[in-house]
Amino acid sequence: MKKLLVFVLLATMLLPAIGIAEFDLKSMTDDQLLLLNKELTAELLSRGKTAFVPMGSYVVGENIPEGEYELFLDASKANLFKVSNYYVYQDSSSEWPDEAGSLTETTSVGRLILKNGNVLKLEFGGASMRKLLSFVIEFK
Repeated sequence: MKKLLVFVLLATMLLPAIGIAEFDLKSMTDDQLLLLNKELTAELLSRGKTAFVPMGSYVVGENIPEGEYELFLDASKANLFKVSNYYVYQDSSSEWPDEAGSLTETTSVGRLILKNGNVLKLEFGGASMRKLLSFVIEFK
């Protein structure tokens, strides 16, 4: 009985330590770090976290995970003019955007659908985005 009790006590003390994973980031290659960053970004967005995306061009599937997003201007991160323009191109070779608009403190895009290969371009300071969580409508 004492041996069983010691075993249970030992197992209880060791199990939490087994679940803690540590990363030695310095030993990882650039490609491994980029992959880890991509996976962390996708996971945080899938949990409904808001991400600030600075002005620039982003390829969906490489820089931003594919999905449906809410795009808005965060007043705490807004630029001097409190406006940001966005453009969605079908791919990097497209000359004209499929969708375009401006974000202000009072306007947002409630459902922006980004597919792999699309290019999202943000001007004038960037924007905040939050992935829309999928749900199923059930009729009774």
